[in-house]
Amino acid sequence: MRGKLRKHIPSMFHRRLLLLALSVLAVTLILGAQSLRLGIGAEHERRHAAAERALRESHPIPTVRGRVVDRYDRPLAVDEPGYEVAVKYAVISGEWAYQQAESAARKLDSERWKELGTLDRNALIAEHLPIYETQTQEMWDLLAEISGTDPMELDQRKDAIRRQVQRVISSQTLRNRSKREKAYDEPVSWAESREKVMEETWFHTVLSDIPDHTLSSIQGFIAGSADEPNLKAWREVQVRQPRQRRYPNETFTIEVDRSTLPSPLRHDQPIEVTVHGVALHHLGLLRGIWASDEDLEPYSQSAPRGYRVGDQIGRWGIEKSMEARLRGTRGLVTTQLDTNEKTRVEPIPGQDVRLTLDIQLQAQIQAVLSPQIGLMTAQPYQKLEENTNRQPGWSLNGAVVVLEIETGEVLAAVSVPEISLQTLREEPKKIFDDDFNQPFLNRVVSRPYQPGSTVKPVLLASALTAGRVSLGQQIICRGFLDPSNPKGLRCWIYKVFYPQTHGSMQGHEAIMHSCNIYFYTVGRRMGLKRMSKWYGQFGLGRSTGSGPPEEVGGDLPDPDKPTGPQDLADATFMGIGQGPVRWTPIQAAGAYATLARGGVWIPPTFIVDDDRLEPRPRIDLELNPSAVREALQGMDDVVNNPQSTSRHLRTPDGREPIFNVQGVKIYGKTGTAEGVPYRVDANEDGRITRDDPVVKSGDHGWVIALLQPDSKSKPTHAVVVVVEYGGSGSQIAGPIANQIIHIMQREGYLN
Repeated sequence: MRGKLRKHIPSMFHRRLLLLALSVLAVTLILGAQSLRLGIGAEHERRHAAAERALRESHPIPTVRGRVVDRYDRPLAVDEPGYEVAVKYAVISGEWAYQQAESAARKLDSERWKELGTLDRNALIAEHLPIYETQTQEMWDLLAEISGTDPMELDQRKDAIRRQVQRVISSQTLRNRSKREKAYDEPVSWAESREKVMEETWFHTVLSDIPDHTLSSIQGFIAGSADEPNLKAWREVQVRQPRQRRYPNETFTIEVDRSTLPSPLRHDQPIEVTVHGVALHHLGLLRGIWASDEDLEPYSQSAPRGYRVGDQIGRWGIEKSMEARLRGTRGLVTTQLDTNEKTRVEPIPGQDVRLTLDIQLQAQIQAVLSPQIGLMTAQPYQKLEENTNRQPGWSLNGAVVVLEIETGEVLAAVSVPEISLQTLREEPKKIFDDDFNQPFLNRVVSRPYQPGSTVKPVLLASALTAGRVSLGQQIICRGFLDPSNPKGLRCWIYKVFYPQTHGSMQGHEAIMHSCNIYFYTVGRRMGLKRMSKWYGQFGLGRSTGSGPPEEVGGDLPDPDKPTGPQDLADATFMGIGQGPVRWTPIQAAGAYATLARGGVWIPPTFIVDDDRLEPRPRIDLELNPSAVREALQGMDDVVNNPQSTSRHLRTPDGREPIFNVQGVKIYGKTGTAEGVPYRVDANEDGRITRDDPVVKSGDHGWVIALLQPDSKSKPTHAVVVVVEYGGSGSQIAGPIANQIIHIMQREGYLN
């Protein structure tokens, strides 16, 4: 190659010139290719897009979270725009004007003030009082005028606030007086018992959904009050940012009929009870995005459902479990800066979620369970077991479930104690630091209890179907299970009314008498594996998936676990609902509804089925129809047979029926389940040991009832009541179930 080049171009100078020209050409070709790429290739597209973006400005458009409504479309959680005006309670009550007048009089002559008597002081205060009363009235008049509110309507709102606060004051003062009279053993005056309640320190909302032009006027008066003495009352006014998520049916005032209560609590006159946090345990609240929420998809124009700093997300309950459905999709507005042309992609609001709850029924049941009524308070007439440390007057905790049998829908589910939305927001420590009552715990779905005798109808139907006991077969109760050890595994009647026994019994009789020996025997015949399998088919040992994400599955031995030496003992105790078995109130309702359906298990639910949800399963357990009838006959006898020991309430006035509802047939089963002693962390070392003190002990009281209106051929509803450390199920939980049935009848569910 080099030889040919020398032959054609002998001059070294010309050869170098050619090489230089070729180099220049190569560079030119490279630059040309790059220019071509920049002009028509991907880089051109990228740069062009960047230039276009520089001429555009985009902003996301907020969306609206879907509503949560009850079964009758009453709003439980809604996004509502607007501002609200809140006024200090002292201004609403009139106390503020007096306080200001007293302060002015005191400042006028502080030395002389110390020497004045009460009458002279009051006279000086009275001279200044009209000034501040006028200021207050002018503030109210201006608020009404600016907001376009009828002054009479504003006065009605203030009156409603005063009545509500006064009810709280009266209730608290009565409790204080009762405690002090008991402590001092002498009468105590109202004034001595009166203490300020927190509601007197709050700013209470008097105007909601304030438009922008009204907002600026009100804010102007508030700002001017800093320098203008005549506007001093405006210093006690707040304009608050809207709570985007509102819970309009969180508080109810219910008139409770007391005419059907047990005689020690009965009264001809109804009583008004205000309940807070209605259904809040299940509904849940929202929270801000946390730094730990790394798994959440961040917002971008390509991911408009993603989350930004400051966004809200479901914290617990339905707000959390249905987050994907409730959360909407942001829109986008884009402005072309060179032409000022705007394009919009409209936001898509979140979808509504309809709950199965009847919020009115929920509120009425919650009111009946309030301390003012007394059913959830330890009463002297109740049977206070020796192994419990509860005392008359103690508030008790527990749960209630009302289930529609045909659908498995939860109509009401109350966890006691209640939680208040205002307390959650303003004083959360009162809820989260209360280890004694654990008010935040949703006892309906999150606390499993040993079922005690309430599991016996489920076991009987299972054992008869499985052929481990025959229909009509008699089992003898001698008071104890093992003749060689008469002091162990005894029947309750043998322990309480020694030496009485139940004698020979069939299955329905054993349910009526709640004979432990019968069900010890059946438990042993079933065995741990078979019993665990059958209990599991009734919904025990796993979450029902009812809706709240906090639901737990309870406890149940694994039927596939290898056998062990403890199996016989566990099977024996599981026969009477003790040992290694625990269920939640929602599971108990589902199990009894399965019996009422003849053996078809449908998972309970808080969420109305619709075409956006997977259909819930319906599983036929193929129970023997005769086995179901035998179990239901036993439950019928528990409530209606004169020989039943769970039929009557023992009061100072004598025996009276636990259930006094007309027009409804009730199948029921009571249970008294041994509760684990509840200890507190006295050393605050994060560990609870046997050395820590027991603050609660005793038995949990159960009643589960199936309700059949006279016009129906089968039960339509199930009611579950459990009272923690309440003692006898019939005596403590029975009257509660009775009142719930009365409420359901008044609300039309049992007509």
